[in-house]
Amino acid sequence: TALAVYNSLWMQAEAELFVAEYPKSVRPARSLVVRPPVFAAEDKAKPGGAVTLINGNPEKGGHVLRALAQRIPEQQFVAVRGAYGEQVDYDGLD
Repeated sequence: TALAVYNSLWMQAEAELFVAEYPKSVRPARSLVVRPPVFAAEDKAKPGGAVTLINGNPEKGGHVLRALAQRIPEQQFVAVRGAYGEQVDYDGLD
């Protein structure tokens, strides 16, 4: 395989772990991360009062959101559980 194209650094890392078991001759010689397009007008969120993190894993700063929520109790925080990877535990925060 000459080139592998991934949609995120996380996917690239996971794929590289997966193919590491295979002989070097069948592993991609090069890789590239191409992020999917975002059309802001179509994906515009409604303004609100909450600080929100989607997929609160450590790599995205889930631990930072937890620390902020503990330090600023008057602010509403929302953590949306992701579909993959280790998630930061927000139990005990109200």
